Amino acid sequence: MRDAVTSLIRNYDVTGRYLDRNAIDSLKSYFDTGMARVQAAAA
Repeated sequence: MRDAVTSLIRNYDVTGRYLDRNAIDSLKSYFDTGMARVQAAAA
């Protein structure tokens, strides 16, 4: 299973585009919620 980061980068890579503002914002959101995902997985 692919994670969110791999999927996002793959979509841009396949279409031959650079990461735009929306992609960067999506990555930032993913990393900002990282601690919550780790805590949920540990529970």
